[in-house]
Amino acid sequence: MRHSSGWRLRVEHLTTFDYGAPVRASFNEVRQSPPSTTRQTALDTRVATVPPAPQFRYRDYWGTDVVAFNVDPPHDRLTIRAVALVDTHQQRPSRQTTWSQVVAEGVRHVELLADTRRPRADEQLVELSRALRTDTPTGTVEAIAEWVHRSIEYAPGVTHVRTSAIEAHRERRGVCQDFAHLALGLLRATGIPAREVSGYL
Repeated sequence: MRHSSGWRLRVEHLTTFDYGAPVRASFNEVRQSPPSTTRQTALDTRVATVPPAPQFRYRDYWGTDVVAFNVDPPHDRLTIRAVALVDTHQQRPSRQTTWSQVVAEGVRHVELLADTRRPRADEQLVELSRALRTDTPTGTVEAIAEWVHRSIEYAPGVTHVRTSAIEAHRERRGVCQDFAHLALGLLRATGIPAREVSGYL
């Protein structure tokens, strides 16, 4: 439903595990509760399980709301239903940031610059990231996003969940995660802390 400053969205996500034999003492963590941010307000978030289980809520290192629970009685099926009601807000214009501010954030969030396996940039990607760098971090982010969008063809079935940014760049084809890994590799190579966040569009 549309409202004056954005959209009201109701999201329902159903996950079912079917086991070949009864299991017990299954420990679960569910990350399907959207947070309230400058871009959205979470009006209501709920997680229900069958079989029912007591829940413990906490916020993890990344700021994600987590619902944790144990299902102790033997069960051959586990159903998790996460429901959220969210109001979105119009985005404010991007604030211009300086490269010195980005360097300071990189010191504070060093793990967002890490050369991890899937977004890893080889020499060719590092060279490309230098070519896409502009006078401002905002301009650089926009240039990298535009390059990835223009240069990679969306093609399901060509890659898999373990495909790296290097492989996606070589293939020039892939799906959402390949676009994300390639963008992350290029951003991190320019010194811009970046991470992947899952969500609904």
